[in-house]
Amino acid sequence: MPSWNEIVERARSIPLPHDQVRKDYIGQLSSYTGRHTICYYAGFLSKSHDPACQILDADMNAFMSVVHGLQNRDRGLDLILHTLGGDIAASESIMQYLKQMFNSDIRTFVPQIAMSAGTSIACASKEIWMGKQSSLGPIDPQIFIPGQGYAAAMAILEEFESVQNLAKSDPDLVALAQVLISRFPLTLVVGCQSAVEWSRSATKENLEQVMFASLPNASDLATTASELLCDHRETKSHSRHLGIDYCRDKLKLKVQALEQDNTLQDLVLSIHHAYMLTFASTDAVKIVENNLGNAYVTGSSE
Repeated sequence: MPSWNEIVERARSIPLPHDQVRKDYIGQLSSYTGRHTICYYAGFLSKSHDPACQILDADMNAFMSVVHGLQNRDRGLDLILHTLGGDIAASESIMQYLKQMFNSDIRTFVPQIAMSAGTSIACASKEIWMGKQSSLGPIDPQIFIPGQGYAAAMAILEEFESVQNLAKSDPDLVALAQVLISRFPLTLVVGCQSAVEWSRSATKENLEQVMFASLPNASDLATTASELLCDHRETKSHSRHLGIDYCRDKLKLKVQALEQDNTLQDLVLSIHHAYMLTFASTDAVKIVENNLGNAYVTGSSE
């Protein structure tokens, strides 16, 4: 008869059904493409209030964990991304790390949503694969305001500019404008300006060095795309969903349609649905996982 410890170890070694389904589909995708696969999934659709859903510095440990053990990295990486975004510094660090580990041979797949900092990460790949249902989003950094929560940096700057214009347009409104301007501490305005410029320059650099690197007008293309993605007047809202046609035609990004390869589309969407099942069935809020079955799981902080 086995001991208690042996029974416990055996129980732990048997994967949960939804875990096994995920791993099977990821393995099938990697076999089909001949490339390594890493999935970065946040459960924001069902657990939107959990701060762990955001892209954070702690995610670097997850990526280091799943990159470790991936041999023959010259095979390239397919990154499957599902996120609403998060910290600028964290996303920039993750982009730099993956580019170094895979010599910038990265394709990003967006089965449904990769917004804000997620879009910034996608722009660091050589091409993006999207379906008719997929969306990128404005690269609009969020600024934390004590007592109010997070607000879009570009929206704050736009409001500040409107108040300044109010004072210039009518001398009788100067007193009102001064009261309104008092709501914008200098540190807040400078912080917003820095965050927007940081996002814009980081996106431009990645587009120019990776996605558009082989094109003679790489700098011009990268400048246009990064400025549009970081322009609140263009995108109107931080939550704006930018579909495949907009990303191709307006931003001129190198976007491939999942629908052009039925097998690839089926595998990517099967992986996506398996993650949705996992988040609905467990306390997991974020999973970073590779094609070898190695996973780094973040549980709920609530």
